[in-house]
Formats: sequence, C-alpha cells, structure tokens
Amino acid sequence: SDINWVVAKHAIQARKENGVDLEGSSPFVEVPMGFRKSDVKVQPISTVDLQALVYMGTLMEKQGVQLVIESLPKLLARFPRLHLTIVGTGDYEDILRGQVKKMRLDTHVAFKGFVGDRKEMIDLISQGGIGLAPYKPIPGSFSYWSDPSKIKIYLGCGLPVITTKVTAFSKVIQESGAGIVIDYDTLEFSEAVVSI
Repeated sequence: SDINWVVAKHAIQARKENGVDLEGSSPFVEVPMGFRKSDVKVQPISTVDLQALVYMGTLMEKQGVQLVIESLPKLLARFPRLHLTIVGTGDYEDILRGQVKKMRLDTHVAFKGFVGDRKEMIDLISQGGIGLAPYKPIPGSFSYWSDPSKIKIYLGCGLPVITTKVTAFSKVIQESGAGIVIDYDTLEFSEAVVSI
C-alpha cells in the first residue's frame, strides 16, 4: 500500500511493539472516526427524555452493556422512570436478554436491534439523556486501540457520555467535561448516572 491509516495514533506504537517494521512500511497516518454533522439534529431539551440511557453498537461482552443492566435495580429505586434503550445486535445479545429477564427488568430495557436507517438511529440516540460506552477492560480487546465512533455520535447528538478508561478517547471526555469517565464498576456507574 502507499499509506496505512489507523484510527488512533497510539495504534502506530502498538504495531511497532508487535513487531511491525515501521521504517520498512508505508507511512502510517492517523485518520480518526467521525460522522456527518448534517445527519445530526440536536433536540431541544424539552423533547429529550432525561431518564433515558442509550447504548448504540455491537453487542459483545467487551462492550460492557451488562454493567449497565447490573446497575439498574439500585438506580430504579431512586429513578423509577429510568430506562435503557439498546440499539444494535451481536453475539452477546442472548446473554443480555437473559440477564434482563432474570432480573425482571423487561419494562425498563428495550432492545431495538439493528437499525439500518442512519437517520432513524440518530433520532433514537438524540432523544436520550445519557450516551453509554461502558467498555469492559478485557486484555487484548481491540477497544484499547480504537477510536469509538459511538461516543462521537452521542456527543454530536448533545448527550453527555459515561464511558470507562479503556479507550484513549476517554481522556478527551474527561478533559472537556463532556461526560464522566469511570472504572468498570457498578457503583461508579451508578454514581455517574446520579451525577448527570
């Protein structure tokens, strides 16, 4: 190739540490993830459901949605109208559905599945109160080296974000005050929801 694109700068160093000869390779260039600003319409606060937690993305163990579900019972004691909307599907969906059923949270968790229409997906997200990216710190997970587009879409839709320290982008969230960065922990997650 003439050039190598990576979504996060630290991925270049990771390649070097994994034996890639950077000098003998085509140049590496950081090309962060983004979204089309024209797709996003920030909703007036009067139309936003501040009690809505929103997760958008593939359902895999490393994405950490199970942490949110585990935290819901205590949060519901304080915020009875709180609910979680999950936009996406994946290998971990059946496990998450089982967790919701076992914890009797069916009326507080909505699985929307894959939403192929981008405008419809953006509309679902922009009506929420908090965007979630609770990545589970699993060694070897590619999330450590990613540039999470879900977080950027949440921010573009005007949602504050709760995320873990797994991605390098969490530092941007922390520094800009665009949300709360937590350890992968139910108590910290719950406190972040309460704080927002």
